[in-house]
Amino acid sequence: MFTAAIRVGRLLEVRMASPLPLYEAQALVAEIRRLAKGTRAPSLGVIDLRGVRILDPNVVDFIGELMRRDNPWLARNAFVLAGAGATKTLQIGRMLKEGGSASRRGFRARHEAEAWLGEVLDDPEMARLRAFLDEQA
Repeated sequence: MFTAAIRVGRLLEVRMASPLPLYEAQALVAEIRRLAKGTRAPSLGVIDLRGVRILDPNVVDFIGELMRRDNPWLARNAFVLAGAGATKTLQIGRMLKEGGSASRRGFRARHEAEAWLGEVLDDPEMARLRAFLDEQA
């Protein structure tokens, strides 16, 4: 299960929850592309993974492969892993490492993700980021 939206400015809000089968991951990527292409400037993404227990290995491979390709529509992606178990943390860490981009980072603490994205968000985008993350807190 997932949601994806741009509600304020360039902030792309993505929330993933278990189960997330491969066909849903593929639909999510298509939706992210559609949303990000609609912005004038590259989007700034927050991917909330707090509702995911563990990712299907096929989903990890699929997303990892996408991360290896440069995505000009996303300037930064913060993966919020707060409360993540060891397996999910390893899975996301592997995807980020294989992606090889400094523009994608995983954060175990919400405030760290907020600080990193806050470097490039304007005030309304920052307020929306906080509200989005509060929705699952």
